[in-house]
Amino acid sequence: MVISSILRSNSLEIQQSGGFRTIKPQKFSLDVKVIVIGEMEAFDQLCESREDFKQIFKIQADLENTLPLTPSVIKQYSQLIKQVIIKEKLLPFDKL
Repeated sequence: MVISSILRSNSLEIQQSGGFRTIKPQKFSLDVKVIVIGEMEAFDQLCESREDFKQIFKIQADLENTLPLTPSVIKQYSQLIKQVIIKEKLLPFDKL
């Protein structure tokens, strides 16, 4: 899995193929967070087939497909988004 080696090394090296002589691009640092979205069965299969998968993707969240659209749920969801924005020092939605 190419992405696992990129995430472990925090760097990316672009490689060209095709037999042409080219200037090799310089390796550069990466500081990223990756969210994988999918079915639980796929997560389980990746955990079983890849030793490093659980080490790289440490947090597992099982979310409902739908939420009732009530004032309480909207308020809670808005507060969660605000907490993430503050914690991660992101720009508020109205400042994008």
